[in-house]
Amino acid sequence: MRDFLQHRLPDYMLPSAFVMLDALPLTANGKLDRKALPAPEYQSQESFVAPRTPLEDKLAGIFTEVLKIDRVGIHDNFFELGGHSLLVMRLIAEIESALGQRFSVATVFQSPTIARIGALVQTGEATDQWEMLVPINPGGDTPPLFTAFVGLATELRVLGRELGAAQRFYGISAQCCDPKRAPLTTIEELAACYLNEVRALQPHGPYYLSGECVGGVVALEMAQQLRACGQRVAMLVLLDAPPPPALMNARWPERKRDARKQPERALSRKLLDLLKRPIGSAMRVAKRMVFRMCVRFRLSYSHEAWDDYVLDIQNRARTKYIPRAYAGKVSFIWATIGANLERDARYEQAWRMVVADSEHHRLAVKHGTMFREPEVKLLAGQMKIYLAEARAAQAWLAGSPARTSQGQQPEARVVARMS
Repeated sequence: MRDFLQHRLPDYMLPSAFVMLDALPLTANGKLDRKALPAPEYQSQESFVAPRTPLEDKLAGIFTEVLKIDRVGIHDNFFELGGHSLLVMRLIAEIESALGQRFSVATVFQSPTIARIGALVQTGEATDQWEMLVPINPGGDTPPLFTAFVGLATELRVLGRELGAAQRFYGISAQCCDPKRAPLTTIEELAACYLNEVRALQPHGPYYLSGECVGGVVALEMAQQLRACGQRVAMLVLLDAPPPPALMNARWPERKRDARKQPERALSRKLLDLLKRPIGSAMRVAKRMVFRMCVRFRLSYSHEAWDDYVLDIQNRARTKYIPRAYAGKVSFIWATIGANLERDARYEQAWRMVVADSEHHRLAVKHGTMFREPEVKLLAGQMKIYLAEARAAQAWLAGSPARTSQGQQPEARVVARMS
């Protein structure tokens, strides 16, 4: 199966594991029982080839330690063996400690084997072009899509596969994913940082942008900065992106008036806030300090601790951000499974304060699993629609005979996803 697919798909689109079953488990209603499916065992699809040099032997030791497995061949793919975002960062840190050479996430993503990393070290060609950009699918023939992710952009691999090999696709990892790097603390700084790499790859528009969660807010600011430079933004996709608190507070000032009408309730709420804020703030500061100490002294830490650190840094930037009015059209995608409908409605109203022309689309997916199977298929399907419409709009503007089915000028869209 793998040999068959290798001739038709790029490496990153190949499944990480194959599980053979006599029959698919079904529910009483005759539908696929996903919970009864056995967990895949991540095994290398390559014939085992032992390390040939001291360098490869040292790298093999690092791979086995990070992945917690018995052995790794020099052609075994790190991601096929179960490598995920946190393990990528650990792999990079261990290689730097052992060899004194630091790789970017993009390098590991493109060279995920001992043999290929060893070759980069020996030839001295490991100078990284990007710090944040991850080339999910750089070889397509369409204008590139850039997605600002709330974590490490390697997690967008499955979305890249579903978008198809023809769609050029680059993920943008959160700048604070590397705890050794001093984190940027404002949305404006993050947007400018990401644009430095985006524009190094694509100097001029039209640009196709997207963003997930807090990354959606950063993507909006990227679009604002591009437009301020006279560049065209063909599409902006924000996935499950909550509006900054500044919009929420401006949209519902009546909450303060209501509180004044109920002084006893308002007083008790203020007392609770006074107690909760310093405690919560102290806890977040303590977590950040403990996490940084673990990184500095190479102590183990959990995936949850890393996630909390990355999200906390970005949420603090979002809290301070005051967005400006955006002149383009924006389409918002909201996850509906487990969603708070009342909160979603408030989010929509808040975003309309800075986006005059907007539309809202809902998908039957869950916030935390939108980029995983099987829900990612729904997201990819909607993204393909927006991408096709945006490309048609650009063709129309360029004087091409392309038109919508109604014979009107198509419009670029922006999508947002709620956190």
